[in-house]
Amino acid sequence: MSDNEWVSMSDDEIDQVGQSALKAAWDALSPIREGTDADADDAKVILSAFSATRDVLREADRAFAEKHAGKKTHSAYLQESLIVGTAVAFVDDISFNPHAHSIAGYRMVAFARVCSALEARSHIEAMFDDQSASFGSWTSKKLLKEISDDE
Repeated sequence: MSDNEWVSMSDDEIDQVGQSALKAAWDALSPIREGTDADADDAKVILSAFSATRDVLREADRAFAEKHAGKKTHSAYLQESLIVGTAVAFVDDISFNPHAHSIAGYRMVAFARVCSALEARSHIEAMFDDQSASFGSWTSKKLLKEISDDE
């Protein structure tokens, strides 16, 4: 194999990386598991699951590239949203080792996409109904205050 050829992870290596990323996302979701009620901080917890997943995937790509120094390497090609969606879908128990890109994860991502599309549509309609709604500028003071309060 020449130095110009690309090297990819095996299916087993990709599955191992996926399981590690899923475990990291699931661990990051522990405040949701341990909580008794839905909480406004759940979004931050889910965001932390994305961050944990991304860290695992980046480290796996770095380690694979290091293992194959001098060669061109492909990443694991795992999608953070599907991994986190799977972790959220099985937030109470992953002991049965679901695939990192499970059907339940796909359904969670589909749900989030629809929510995003509906939110975007409401913003579009608001812009046509009320010119002052353009770019959400009417919320700028509130957003600045909220961001400042978090620091």
